[in-house]
Amino acid sequence: YWEDSDGPSAQGVLTQADYNCDTNPAGAVVLNYICGSIGSVPKNRMSQNIAPGGQAFNMLVGRPVQGGSFINHLGLERNQWLANATFDYELPANFTLSGSVGINSNDWAIVTDTYNRAPDAFGFSSTVVIPYEMDNYSGEIRLASDSAKALRFSVGANYFSEDILFEGRAWRPSATNPNPAYLQLSQPTLFTARTTGVFGAVQYDIAEALTLSLEGRYQWDKIGQQIVLPGGADLEKTFKSFSPRAILSWHVQPNIELYASYAKGTRPGSFNVALTTFT
Repeated sequence: YWEDSDGPSAQGVLTQADYNCDTNPAGAVVLNYICGSIGSVPKNRMSQNIAPGGQAFNMLVGRPVQGGSFINHLGLERNQWLANATFDYELPANFTLSGSVGINSNDWAIVTDTYNRAPDAFGFSSTVVIPYEMDNYSGEIRLASDSAKALRFSVGANYFSEDILFEGRAWRPSATNPNPAYLQLSQPTLFTARTTGVFGAVQYDIAEALTLSLEGRYQWDKIGQQIVLPGGADLEKTFKSFSPRAILSWHVQPNIELYASYAKGTRPGSFNVALTTFT
């Protein structure tokens, strides 16, 4: 278990006065870009609003993510804990049954100034909060045959579950509007993943120094994305995949190995929630 409590990050901004080249194809001599290395940032550009108004720290109150005063300063707060347990059990004929379970919880949030400057003559500032709640757990079990045999195998199954809840909000006052409404940068969104997999591998020593390994994994990824608001999108789909792998290895010497491998990897899809708001 651990906690992090960090202050604001070092931030800087390069302004129009720092432009050194023109990217206009028409050839107009207007410096509008930085070409080459940026180098160091001048001291007078390393500035941010380090004293946001009290309203800036109320952006989480009553919200679906963390919903209170989890963080009340510029910087980062994190509370995290994790646990893991494994076992190995020796069976007859030198078979081994092994397994593991794990659980993890990670709550964190950042508050930062995205205008990279202290309030100027116009009074602009932009304080942004991005909170996360992340929880996952997993379990695996596998059976392996005698590893000293020329022909050996292993089979197993695993399960993984994860929930990630986040959103983004901003407080952007100015001299003409000192008490604006909170700006919703991203809706409170819950990402879910439920993965079940089965796998197996066979190894065979073709010769004393030559080994062929064939492996395969089939898995089901149930992926979800939900806007945690009344009437918000709630999408879900299960993606199925098979991932094979083959390895041929030659132990030239005890400390030298040559190998060739082939593998195919997959990853599940995701959703474009914005499409649900269109006709």
